[in-house]
Amino acid sequence: MYTLAAATLNVNILHRYLEKGQRQNEADSIHSVIEKATFPRDVYVLEQWYDIIKKSRAEGKQYTIVKLREHMLDFHTLATSYQNWS
Repeated sequence: MYTLAAATLNVNILHRYLEKGQRQNEADSIHSVIEKATFPRDVYVLEQWYDIIKKSRAEGKQYTIVKLREHMLDFHTLATSYQNWS
């Protein structure tokens, strides 16, 4: 996706990652709650995640799940078109 954006828009993209353990935000705690609710279950299909996420929060308002109607894009074929990028 970055390759397509850089080539199409003629821009440079610099993606930076935070070091593990250096920041914590609300999303980190949400992911932690969901991860704990998942263990020791095996998840085989996407619909199982909806149920797990809805039921993962023991107290307070349940998490809201918005199902995406669009399909996921596959960028593998695009990568072969732009082999020499930096």
